[in-house]
Amino acid sequence: MNLYRILPIKAISKQELQNKIATQQNPTTTFEWVIINNQGTAIGLTSLENYHKGQRKAEFLIGFPAHQSKQHSKYMALEASLLVLNFAFNKIALHKLISFVYAHNQQSQKNTLHLGFKQEGYFEQHFLCQKGFIDLYQNGLLRSDFLSNLKIKNLSIKLLQRDITRGM
Repeated sequence: MNLYRILPIKAISKQELQNKIATQQNPTTTFEWVIINNQGTAIGLTSLENYHKGQRKAEFLIGFPAHQSKQHSKYMALEASLLVLNFAFNKIALHKLISFVYAHNQQSQKNTLHLGFKQEGYFEQHFLCQKGFIDLYQNGLLRSDFLSNLKIKNLSIKLLQRDITRGM
């Protein structure tokens, strides 16, 4: 979580969000959500950053504190990811979603590829953090690949009780 980029935001209503998307003046923006478990406890964060309406692309981020139960956060992360994919491709009509994964987090890279993202690049010593420079994978998911992804279809039916790959 210490590597998760979070920007200060204020909570807005669904109507305010719809108005913001429809009247987008600034070419880029960020959408952030707090992941809350069934007990009402905040357990993680997810966001779409660098959303560019004209280019129809954004960067997908998700983060959970290291102390979270791996089994518990696995399903919450998957459900949250499906909800963000649904928002990205079906609500704001993105053409492409990009995900950067720290190279030392092999499980995250595996999960990203499992969701249908394709590894598009590897950046050596690309990001400076407290521990020094770290490597990054760049992954991408096109809307057309999202819509034809049987894994996402089946997972969304199982976890969300609806097929998010059916489009808008």
